[in-house]
Amino acid sequence: MSYPENIRLRHCCISLFATKGKISGLLLIIPLLLLICSQNASALQANASASWAFSDFDPVTANGNAGTGNFTVGRDVATVSGAGTVTQPVPPAPISFPYAANAGAGPVGFTATLSAGGTTATATSTMTVANPVGSYYPWTLNLNANVTRNSIFSPAGTATAPGSDPDYFDPAAIQLNPIFQEKVTLGAGSSVFEEDQHDEAFTKMSRDSSLLTNPIFFISILGLGNGLIDATVYFNPDPSLTFSTTATALESLLESSTGLGTAGGLASDLSFDYTWDLSHFNVSAADTIGGGGISYAASAPVPEPGTFLLMAIGGLGMLGWLRRRS
Repeated sequence: MSYPENIRLRHCCISLFATKGKISGLLLIIPLLLLICSQNASALQANASASWAFSDFDPVTANGNAGTGNFTVGRDVATVSGAGTVTQPVPPAPISFPYAANAGAGPVGFTATLSAGGTTATATSTMTVANPVGSYYPWTLNLNANVTRNSIFSPAGTATAPGSDPDYFDPAAIQLNPIFQEKVTLGAGSSVFEEDQHDEAFTKMSRDSSLLTNPIFFISILGLGNGLIDATVYFNPDPSLTFSTTATALESLLESSTGLGTAGGLASDLSFDYTWDLSHFNVSAADTIGGGGISYAASAPVPEPGTFLLMAIGGLGMLGWLRRRS
């Protein structure tokens, strides 16, 4: 082999190592750029927002002596990892309001919000009491929980929004007409969804009474992602109760409803009603028919398999770059 050929061979080897170094650099930089750009293209969210309305659909027989009772909103809690916890109201305890003083006055409630490191967690619970119909106060409980993260690098966050309502019976009204009839509505715009399968979002609502061992009804709605939800419905089989639908049918209706599992929310109101014959019970002024619920959302930075792949490629690039420098 001649000297010039040897020189050319050395130049080829140097060029090859230089090219390998450039490739290693690209393997390091490109996946990171793709990862950052793909994750910052849109925020990651978990959201559970529910509007639950209760009204006596037969005003003539209204018998809930709500004027002697209080509704409760709070305690709303928002957390962000590394940034602590915000609770409303302060001190961290629920606050009750009388029906009569708030009827027709608009929503009363609280909001807890915490933002840090690109994550915002917000929990809001409000109660709106309408003017009384007979002795019954129609009311709407809004329970909203949302966590938004700017990217997978943002810290985890949670939001919890609870609320409850105890209606006191009016024994004198029950003696005149012992039939209690109520309509329950999940309002348009309610949504239970998460953008990432590792996030969590759900809302729950139940109606119970001191006269019964088990709830009158219980509804749980869990977000599954991709616009899907999983609903669980329980109706008390006590013979004094009659429902306008079955628990199975309501579950199917919730799961097939338009928008409930999306950010846009439920396209239209979804309602059912029930009738309760209180003539089977010895009702006192201390007996209640209560309602309570909660909305919860959580979002955490758990990388997807594609993210792990990009990180692995970036790691190989880093290894090549370090070997080149050594």
